[in-house]
Amino acid sequence: MKALLEDINADVHDAGNCLKKEEAQQHRIYYQDILKKADIECPLPDEIRFATNKAWVLGNDRFKDMLEEKLKRSVNSKARRER
Repeated sequence: MKALLEDINADVHDAGNCLKKEEAQQHRIYYQDILKKADIECPLPDEIRFATNKAWVLGNDRFKDMLEEKLKRSVNSKARRER
């Protein structure tokens, strides 16, 4: 990943700090491919994936309670509140 970012940075620098649309698209496709491969090789733990898909807050009860106090709204899932 570091090498990819360094390549992109060098290409942008060499292009006068502005890539042509085609070059930018090539980097974008390559970067997205790397992220897809990373997701396959190192998938998110189910808890993180599930919470993210539900827009739930991750953390311990103390952290969640602090957020609820600051936001003045619930940040917990129904399942957690029923415990």
